[in-house]
Amino acid sequence: MVAADSGPAASPGSAWAPFRHRLFAAMWGAQFVSNIGSWMQTVAAQWLMLTLTGSATYVALVQTAAGLPVVLFAIVAGTIGDLVDRRRFLLVTETFMLIAAAALGALAIAGLVTPWVLLALVFAVGTGQALTSPTWQTLQPELVSPAERTQAISLGSVNQNLARPVGPAIGGALLAATSAGTVFLVNAASFVVVIGVIAAWRSAARAPDAPRLRARLSADALLTAGSIGMAVVTLLLAYAHVTAVAAVALVVGGACWILALSTLNSLYQLSLPRWIKARGMSFYPILFQGGGAVGAAVMGVAAEQAGLTPT
Repeated sequence: MVAADSGPAASPGSAWAPFRHRLFAAMWGAQFVSNIGSWMQTVAAQWLMLTLTGSATYVALVQTAAGLPVVLFAIVAGTIGDLVDRRRFLLVTETFMLIAAAALGALAIAGLVTPWVLLALVFAVGTGQALTSPTWQTLQPELVSPAERTQAISLGSVNQNLARPVGPAIGGALLAATSAGTVFLVNAASFVVVIGVIAAWRSAARAPDAPRLRARLSADALLTAGSIGMAVVTLLLAYAHVTAVAAVALVVGGACWILALSTLNSLYQLSLPRWIKARGMSFYPILFQGGGAVGAAVMGVAAEQAGLTPT
C-alpha cells in the first residue's frame, strides 16, 4: 500500500480525517489548484471564442472540446493506469497539459488564435485530463487508512466541484484585468504545482485487495435529495430574472450537485476490486464528462435557436 504520512491527529469518522495524511493533503491541494486553473481556462476560452465568432454554438463547442477526450480515451487511460508506474504516467500527462496550455497562452497573446486552433488546444488539454483522471482518482484513496477511504473519495469529488465556483470567479476577474492569453498561462502554471507534488512523491509497494449527514441518510436518500434539488433549481433558473434569486438558486444547486456526485463516486469506486480499479474508474468520467460534452453542444444549439428559458 502507498505509505500514508500522518500529520496532526483527526477523528477517523470525520469528513476531514484524510487531511491528517500529509501526502493526501498535498495531492488534494495540487489537484484543487489545477482544477481552478482548468475552470479559469474554460471561462477565458469561451470569452475568446465569443469575441472571435459571436456564435453560441462555437462557444458551446469549447466545453465539448474539453469533455470529448474523456469519451475517446478514458478506457485506454484506465487500462494504462493499472499496468504502468503511476508516478511516471502522471508526470508525462501533466507535462503534456502544461505544454498545451502554455502554447494556447502564447498564441493568444500573439493574436494567432483562430476558432479551430482554440478548439484544438482545448481538446489537447482535455486529452491530458482524460488520461490522468482514472489513475488520479484511484491513487488518492490509497494515501489514507482503509477506514478513511470513503471520506477520501468524497473529498476528491468535493475538490472538483468546489473548484467550479472558485475557478470561474478568479478567471473572470483576471480576464477583465488582463487578457485571455494571461489566463491560459496561469492555467499552465497550475500544472507546475501538480508536477512538483508528483515529482516529490515516492510510493511504496502496492498491496492487493462519515459525516453526520451520511450517518443519518442512506445513499438512496442522498441521491434522491440531490437530484430533486437540481431539478427544482433548474426550473427556477428558467423563469427567475432577478440576479439575487438566481445566485441563491445556483448555490443551492451546487450543494445538491456535490451531494449527488460525491455519493455516486464513493459508491462506485468502493465497489471496484483493487486489480481493475483504474479501468473501472475510467467509465465514470466518460459518463460525467461525456454527458457534459454532449449536453453543452445540444444546449448551445438549442439556446441559439429557441432561447434560454425553453432550453
